[in-house]
Amino acid sequence: MKRGVITLGVATALLLGGCASSLADLAAEDAIQKAARIGRDIHGTRNANWTAEQIGRRAAGREDMTLLGVAGKDVSGGVTLTVKVSGTGAKQNMFGGTSDSATYDFCYTIKVMLYDAAYPDPVDCPAGPAVTYPPLPPAPVLPDVDAVAKVFAGVTDEATARAAVAKLALEPRITVDVVARGTTVGLALRAVDTERATFDCRLARTDTGQGGKPEVWRPDSVYLQPGEMSCTAAEAAGGLGQRPPH
Repeated sequence: MKRGVITLGVATALLLGGCASSLADLAAEDAIQKAARIGRDIHGTRNANWTAEQIGRRAAGREDMTLLGVAGKDVSGGVTLTVKVSGTGAKQNMFGGTSDSATYDFCYTIKVMLYDAAYPDPVDCPAGPAVTYPPLPPAPVLPDVDAVAKVFAGVTDEATARAAVAKLALEPRITVDVVARGTTVGLALRAVDTERATFDCRLARTDTGQGGKPEVWRPDSVYLQPGEMSCTAAEAAGGLGQRPPH
């Protein structure tokens, strides 16, 4: 089997110039179809507002391509990946077997957007090493419902709610949101798993006008999907997500 690298000018000519019959033609078609599938896979089926790093990490972890560049901030504005993909062209003999084959490397840019991934654009392969990322720390872990309920007992306002949360000794990556609405105090604890772009949530509320007994719950997992709840103190004060949707 022969192996080589196709530059942008040659790749464009192969894709546009007549019948794709040569090994290089077949390899170019194979590679761009692979790149298109890769773009769809990296985008996934969720409409989460992935950051450039999150998209880059999803790409860098794949074995069917090499990540050579990442540009952009997040998918709402578009994250452009530069990737190298191998394509193989093969010809069959009259008996149905392979008479000859060759593999070439091709490079593309793929723009990953909020709702879709654009079709790959052929480019010359840039110089330099592959893009890599250091391992992420484990996702922060929220305290269980009972632990939150224990410290939240006796809360009467925003100040006492924040003092209660301080007793939990949460790690800095956990977001704390507190709101007071009349006699009701709402609390939300949100922990994001950056690698998977998911989050966990604890909500609590207490009504000093009703004796101040705290309610603490973890919303059902369906509420933690994109487009559902956001894990805010306002949602906690309203008692949202206490019961499964069905």
